[in-house]
Parts: sequence; C-alpha cells; structure tokens
Amino acid sequence: MAAEVTAFFVSALITLNAATGLSPLQGWTQFMMPFENKEHCESYTAVNSLPLIMMLQGTIGNMLDEFHEFKCMTEQEVYDANIALGHEPPESPEDSGKKI
Repeated sequence: MAAEVTAFFVSALITLNAATGLSPLQGWTQFMMPFENKEHCESYTAVNSLPLIMMLQGTIGNMLDEFHEFKCMTEQEVYDANIALGHEPPESPEDSGKKI
C-alpha cells in the first residue's frame, strides 16, 4: 500500500479592509501550486516572495489591507488556523479548498 502524500502550499496571512464587511478580517489563504514537501515550498517562497505578494495583491485587490507573512502549510493546517482565528467552518468541503 502506498503512503499518502500531503501537499504543501504557499499560504499567506492577510488582513482585509474593514469596508469588506467580512469578519474576522484576518485569515490564511493559499496559492494553487502544490509542493510535495515543506522544504521545496519554503525554497520557492524565499526566492519568489515579491512576485507572490504582487499576485496576492492582483487577486485580492483593494480588499487587501495588510500582508503579514508567508508560510508553507497543508490544507488542513490552513483550515485549522482559520478556525482558530474565528472563521466558521465552510458549509461544504469544496468551499474550504479555494485557492489563489
């Protein structure tokens, strides 16, 4: 039996503008490209942090108030971190996998 592979994604802790009306304003979002291990993800992030910030800003636009940090995380880690920040669990599993 093959071992299950857990993918890591570049994840960004951000704060949205209060004008969005969303709550909580702070949360983790993930980029779409998976990495087979955390080390590859961290190496990619270290070399590409500026383009990643620009992509984040281009995708979220004026809703983005502040970028805090990049971290390489699994989907489950981001899910748990967002719950800890006060986000409601998504209504369906498909809603939890939205990525940039």
